[in-house]
Amino acid sequence: MRYQRRDVNTWLALFERQEQSGLSAVAFCRQHEINIQTFYARRSDIRLQRTSNKFVHVKRVRPVIPTFNS
Repeated sequence: MRYQRRDVNTWLALFERQEQSGLSAVAFCRQHEINIQTFYARRSDIRLQRTSNKFVHVKRVRPVIPTFNS
């Protein structure tokens, strides 16, 4: 079989289909002729990309507390 390049949306659809199928990842990949190592690597890469984009840098600023001199 010739190498098939898949985009992110195609991989997301495959992950969804695998989960809904009730099959293990190994069984699903065998059935669809997908290399299991590629399946796991893409799933990991895409999860990392999707979660890393959710972080926001926050700068902590200490409040100035007024002092009262008597």
